[in-house]
Amino acid sequence: MIRDEVYERLHSEAQKITDLAHGLNHAVRSRLLMEGNKLDHAWNIMRHSIKHQTSKHHQRIDFMETLLKAIDPDQVLSRGYTITSVEGQTITHADALVSGMTIQTTFIDGTVKSKVE
Repeated sequence: MIRDEVYERLHSEAQKITDLAHGLNHAVRSRLLMEGNKLDHAWNIMRHSIKHQTSKHHQRIDFMETLLKAIDPDQVLSRGYTITSVEGQTITHADALVSGMTIQTTFIDGTVKSKVE
């Protein structure tokens, strides 16, 4: 009789432990799934942010490239401007020139030398 009660009690406790283990297993799986979903969501947000930032930087690089092309001396010369220099130094103001000085004027298709009067 005591042996039967002990056996039933052990069987009952073993069933409780089994039920707890199954419940714990389910809870852990649910939590892992939930946390995995959070990670996926965070990853998607991060990927979107990286794409946005990359696109923004590419646009800025393209804009800067356009600006650099606009001030490229060859582009400036192709629009009809010239570059005037004396001994390799670019002249940007007329008052830097004196009578008798030899200047070099660069065009898109060549250069000429002139004397200032």
